[in-house]
Amino acid sequence: MKRLLFNLFILSGVLAYANSSFSEAKSAHSSGDYSKALSLYKQACDEGVADGCFELGSLLENGKGVSKDYAKAAKYYKKACDLGDIRGCSELGFMYEDGLGVKKDGARASEYFEKICDKEGGVRCYNLGFIYHYGQGVDQNLSKAVRLFKQACNLGDKSGCFNLATLYAKGDGVEKDSSKAALYFEKACDLGDAKGCSELGIMYENGYEINQDFFKAAKFYEQACGFGDKSSCHRLGALYEAGLGVEKDLKRAAELYEQVCDTEDGLKCYNMGFMYHYGEGVVQDYPKAAKYYGQACDLGNKAGCFNLGSMFENGEGILLDIKKASFYYKKACELGFEGGCKAYDKLN
Repeated sequence: MKRLLFNLFILSGVLAYANSSFSEAKSAHSSGDYSKALSLYKQACDEGVADGCFELGSLLENGKGVSKDYAKAAKYYKKACDLGDIRGCSELGFMYEDGLGVKKDGARASEYFEKICDKEGGVRCYNLGFIYHYGQGVDQNLSKAVRLFKQACNLGDKSGCFNLATLYAKGDGVEKDSSKAALYFEKACDLGDAKGCSELGIMYENGYEINQDFFKAAKFYEQACGFGDKSSCHRLGALYEAGLGVEKDLKRAAELYEQVCDTEDGLKCYNMGFMYHYGEGVVQDYPKAAKYYGQACDLGNKAGCFNLGSMFENGEGILLDIKKASFYYKKACELGFEGGCKAYDKLN
């Protein structure tokens, strides 16, 4: 028992020392003293600190504080991977894929990617892609992010598909390709990602580098709305109101607008107020119109402020109140609505 306690005491001391070496190495690295960092990372790696092995591999791969040495970088990435650092597995996979420091070997690359990618769903693969995408703990590398998001997507991860689509749409880390962006947005949508359905709907509605198709836009907005994306419910409502891609149906438009009038967007509440104001698709109801115009105004919608001011000025279905009318006209004016300024001046 005494020997066990003694061994544990020695081990804890070794680990504390190793972590101290790594902390010193990070400080030297941050201050640009790569030569010192290199020495301390090696010391930490030799003592079993996976982060030390990974950082050492990174310095060797990128030639910071030392001449580039892909073979040695691969060696230390492997050690990091063996110690459980998924970044080490990933970098080693890329080296086998690209033939840097090791013989090009797609099968070996896949082995290392499989170490980090859940075959069940690709979540870890997506997470690693996210790390490369935003440079969190590694140098930002969009081309690596693309490859990892693609792996994640192929394993059924909807976020991997969505992020991959976004990179293709913007041409970040990959050649811009709207058809591939649409393909991966649709994959994300099929996997239940509301944003994927929504973005695809927007592409089809606006004809953004693909053929404009209101029918398809409505289809994908419907899916996104069903997944809880309120912006898509609103866009779908606008298509029903205009009869684009769907049969014109003001009642259905009103139902959709009513779903989305919340703290998100004043335009959605304004549309709902307008429909109740003029009885479009719903039974005309002035108090409800005033309620939705008020919500729209509170959310910065200048037309909502103006219309509510007009209702108060004319006593249109609500009590006539010149003071309130003046208040809402002034608010519309402050939001940049010229008609509000004129109406305010007339009352004052």
